[in-house]
Amino acid sequence: MRQYEIRILDGRALRLALNSGYFSDFNAIRAAQTLRHPGQSAEVWREDECIYQEGARQAARA
Repeated sequence: MRQYEIRILDGRALRLALNSGYFSDFNAIRAAQTLRHPGQSAEVWREDECIYQEGARQAARA
């Protein structure tokens, strides 16, 4: 089991930071998608690498 950090952001404000163990990147990403509300951003970090990014913050970086 690997350790992940899920970050849920509302604009620039961090609303939730969750550190938890998941069996795969897919499981961690699914958890982030479930926790994110419309209009919020989600990031999934494995160690120091962002493996997933979805939402308003992603569009701002593009």
